[in-house]
This record gives sequence, C-alpha cells and structure tokens, in this order.
Amino acid sequence: MVPVKDTVGCGDSFAAAIVWGYIHGHPVGTTLALANAVGAATAMGQGAGRNVANADTVIHLLESAPASVQSTGDTSQALSLLRQSIRSPEALAM
Repeated sequence: MVPVKDTVGCGDSFAAAIVWGYIHGHPVGTTLALANAVGAATAMGQGAGRNVANADTVIHLLESAPASVQSTGDTSQALSLLRQSIRSPEALAM
C-alpha cells in the first residue's frame, strides 16, 4: 500500500515498465514486480509529467515490499535490474 495522491499516469508508467521488461527479455514475474512498483511510485506524486515515478522511490518500494511478495525472488531481481540500469544505462540499451 502506498499513500495515493493522484492516479494520473499510473497506467502509462506501469505499461512503460512492462514494455521495457519485454523488450529486454526479462522474466514475466520480474517485469511485473518492477511495473507494479513504478505504477505505485507514480501514484505517490501529484499530476503527470515530471511527477511520475523516480528511481529512488521505486527502489524504496521494492526494498520495503512485504516478505510474502519478496519470497518469489521477482522483487529482488527487479531491484537488481533497476540498480544495474542506474549504474550503467548503456548496458541495457538495445
């Protein structure tokens, strides 16, 4: 659960993460874990545009996911992918 301020852009953010995971061939569970965190992070901001999800918020959400969610391993894989993309964006480019 996150404190929702505005849902504008949540679906777009979620879809963008799904497309990113698909294009890069990441497992479905990992992609969905990332997409859920990105959509949730967007809901925490007010309005669209520059207030969509940012990496710090997404990382925090993935790190603080309940143990029942983290037990699948998808959350930790999503967290690892996000951190890797921040360190080396060109490594994930097509």
